[in-house]
Amino acid sequence: MIYAPFYVNSNDDNGLISGNWGTVTEGTKPTEWVNMRDIYREYLQELVPVRWGQCFVFSALVTSICRDLGILCRSVTGFSIGHDNNGDGILTIYLDEMTMEIIKRNSETLWYTRQ
Repeated sequence: MIYAPFYVNSNDDNGLISGNWGTVTEGTKPTEWVNMRDIYREYLQELVPVRWGQCFVFSALVTSICRDLGILCRSVTGFSIGHDNNGDGILTIYLDEMTMEIIKRNSETLWYTRQ
């Protein structure tokens, strides 16, 4: 079970699908996948990592693999999520107190909803 994400992530572990967070000029846009069976099929036909996925596609693939193995699981999403890109263990974001807009860009990434 611990290894399921490794079978999915091609960028680090030579898995089923490659990640792309930029412009897609070839392959399938991450938002165009409608089921995991199409990703499995393409991978088995070509025997090379499928292009392209993002976090929600990776999550759906891991969930699908676990369910195929009989492991009950669920994909969980969230709001106000960040990435500690500089590895210091702290998510540092500078916001305007009134507008809650990011006022100083740095290497950290944050997705959030305004209340």
